[in-house]
Amino acid sequence: MCAEQIRDELQFWEISTADLGPCCWKYFYAVDSDLKTCKVIDTHFFHRNCVIYSSTSSLSKVKSRIWNLLESPGSSKIAFVWQIFYLCVVCIAIFLSIIQSFELSRTEIRGDYNETSDEGINKRLCNHGNWIGIVSNVCIIIFTLETSLRLASCPSF
Repeated sequence: MCAEQIRDELQFWEISTADLGPCCWKYFYAVDSDLKTCKVIDTHFFHRNCVIYSSTSSLSKVKSRIWNLLESPGSSKIAFVWQIFYLCVVCIAIFLSIIQSFELSRTEIRGDYNETSDEGINKRLCNHGNWIGIVSNVCIIIFTLETSLRLASCPSF
């Protein structure tokens, strides 16, 4: 049986926990620390509260809103939409990385560029005239912007 159920039964029958045998004390009281640990884990990981800055200045309010937007998708609908958008950008960046690796191997097979020269490698890696280079640069800009906003608005920086 669960020690918590035993405790409830003891309270119902008004039996003191001092009447427990010494062999059961360790198990019975270890459950208390386990329950405290579970509450801490539950509070910090599953019920994340929005960060509240101690200062009431307008800059602190803006920083708090930006931080909650980036960090807590449950804080607002805009934050939820941002998280979905950011997840899509990450997936696109991963997909583009895969496509670029296939393109590099395909150009090596075709022999369009001399794969041993620095110029040939640079042409294959930095060909921004195509849609892959443009979308890749947009993803990099979004990642840089998001990281900069996180650094500028983090509460313990």
